[in-house]
Amino acid sequence: MGAVFDWRLCRRVIGANLLALSLLTFFGVPGSAVASPEIVDLRAAIHGGNLVCHLRTAGIPGAETRGSLQDGLPARIDFRLRLLNRSNVPILRRKFSFSLAFDLWEEVFRVERSGNASRLSSIDDVQEYFGEIRGIGLMPAAALEPGRKYRLSIEIEEFPIAPATKERIGQWIAGDEEGIGGNPDEREVSFGIGELIRFFYRSPRRGMSEGVSGEGEWFTLEELQMEGRLP
Repeated sequence: MGAVFDWRLCRRVIGANLLALSLLTFFGVPGSAVASPEIVDLRAAIHGGNLVCHLRTAGIPGAETRGSLQDGLPARIDFRLRLLNRSNVPILRRKFSFSLAFDLWEEVFRVERSGNASRLSSIDDVQEYFGEIRGIGLMPAAALEPGRKYRLSIEIEEFPIAPATKERIGQWIAGDEEGIGGNPDEREVSFGIGELIRFFYRSPRRGMSEGVSGEGEWFTLEELQMEGRLP
């Protein structure tokens, strides 16, 4: 006996693919005038007896992350700082993360780190927020050896779709593992039109992380002590 062709399942699969194709055709992959992310300046200083760093960036968040935020999807940006000795060996590592999301009720963008949240009125304000971050604490300045050369390096990695949200999207696309009526051969696709639009209408790289890195100038403890303040 030949296999029975399931028209209902076929229509569901074809319909989802046609809708995705239509969305891609209609919206396309928009170009962006947003500048590529870059590290403009990274320098060390002494403040309150501690070694701190002062960071200036441009184009952060990048185009993909901006697009996700504007579509209402949460994102994340990770900062990884290292203090290097003259041999470029890391002697200190620090990592901190920012969670970004659009608050649909208040219609503001939220940027949160370690439980401290800032509310920003526009996506340009979010970029300005990351444009200059001052006084990031690293370690007691007394831990630096006099006369030794050091420098800072940083890696910034953006997750246009926060990892937890990306996992949920994967579950939406995969559909219900139990299937219709418990039949795994008739899985019900569980994502809605809104999720499909948000997921498909931008770049095929949507959700993949992107990053930028940079290094500061060499410095000594004595040079920082002469400056005596944040740059």
